Amino acid sequence: MKRSDFFIKVRDFFNKRSEFFYMLFSILLLGYMIFNVIEEKVVDHEVINHGVYNLAIIKDKEKPGKNKYGSKVFIYTYFVNGVQFEDAGAMSPDLSYIHKVGDTIIIKFLPADPEKSTIIESETYKTCFGIPPKNGWKKLPKCKQ
Repeated sequence: MKRSDFFIKVRDFFNKRSEFFYMLFSILLLGYMIFNVIEEKVVDHEVINHGVYNLAIIKDKEKPGKNKYGSKVFIYTYFVNGVQFEDAGAMSPDLSYIHKVGDTIIIKFLPADPEKSTIIESETYKTCFGIPPKNGWKKLPKCKQ
């Protein structure tokens, strides 16, 4: 066997191995991404169905493309039982242009795990709501006409 044949066989061996590792890496990465999307949807469903309402203040906005949502993501803070929490969530393009840093929005969080929250886009904050109790509202208050 010539020396060049040996190097060709070694190169072919590693090329076949690297194809396997690229394939394995791609499958693992895809699995991780699918798991995260499913987990996020399950948490959002749980928060919407079992959570309580609260007010949050928009702290910052991320530009589209810098996040996994592909839209504007709002970083917001809220208080539960005197403890401050921070979370992030995407909003529809219509609302993302209306809201700015410092605005008050309505969220829902899980009483058992206050770190899990989601933005409630269908509700708009009104000053007549007042300040929520320390552990949130089970139902949003109605404004007196």
